[in-house]
Amino acid sequence: MKVHNAAARHAAHLEADMMQRAGILVMWTVYDHPLDFPLHFVVRRHFVKRDAGPMAAHIGSLCQPLEEAREQIPQYATWMHREPNDDPSIVETWL
Repeated sequence: MKVHNAAARHAAHLEADMMQRAGILVMWTVYDHPLDFPLHFVVRRHFVKRDAGPMAAHIGSLCQPLEEAREQIPQYATWMHREPNDDPSIVETWL
């Protein structure tokens, strides 16, 4: 299993590098039981393209408990402070 996780992390890192070169910032947001999935923590990827607004990916991870959600975040990502105007269901965001 560790080999698979290492390979997945490496693939995610390569993808993020490719996105960055294309002028796209990748963010991961962890939600605490949002309205559309009230039984789970949800991790969603968002993309911010240069000269455009953020776009949410349609695919997310459904997790239980919070620690499982945090395992979905690539190790190279950096944790960001919550903003005062964030939706109350947002636990944290990673870049």
